[in-house]
Amino acid sequence: MDMKKNKGVNMMKQLMVILTLLMVVGVGSVCLAADNPTFDLQVQAEVPEVLNLSYWVQEVPSDGEPYDPESREMDVGEALNFGELQWDEENGILMADKYFSVFMAATTSGRDYQITQTCSGFYLNGTGPDSLNTSLLLKPDYVADDKFDADEDIIQGPLVSGETIYDTKVFAAPKSDYEIYRSTTGRSRIVRCYYGLATGDPDGEEPAGTDIISADTPSGDYTGTVTFTVTLI
Repeated sequence: MDMKKNKGVNMMKQLMVILTLLMVVGVGSVCLAADNPTFDLQVQAEVPEVLNLSYWVQEVPSDGEPYDPESREMDVGEALNFGELQWDEENGILMADKYFSVFMAATTSGRDYQITQTCSGFYLNGTGPDSLNTSLLLKPDYVADDKFDADEDIIQGPLVSGETIYDTKVFAAPKSDYEIYRSTTGRSRIVRCYYGLATGDPDGEEPAGTDIISADTPSGDYTGTVTFTVTLI
């Protein structure tokens, strides 16, 4: 037997075993290094800047509330028309059988804002000089139970610090940039403005100097324009 040949064969077998072990160990090392692979993806979105003032109006019977069944949601742009006033024999004045509730909500992308009202006058034939300026009354209001979506149960809730409603009853005209509501929270809120004609009711919180509409008031059509504005502050 050729001992040298056998020795060479054995050495080759040993070398193959060693190489095989090295290969197994090497592959095992690659697998361990890849146990927690990662990669990155950016996520992006652009939120547009918004500045908007939306509104809707309810025509309400004199003794009713804005969302009573007898109230009516008005069309967009429809005038606040009190119609022909009726003589009230008991009080000796001309009165309307309705008032109006203007609902509005500002959207400002979270920025501080104010809502104001401007009305140059409520004049006979739109020009005067006769007017009902001291008979057209405005009262801002905030109602925590108001909802942005009538079909949802979520109410807007009470005002918080930094939100102010100026709810004193005042003459609607003449007024220039009269502040109704101010917010330093930037949150969208539903604000109401009630418009009605003077009744002479001592409990009606009517401002000093209010004039009832009497039989001595010049007859004709009285008109004016009310403008609401949202302004960043």
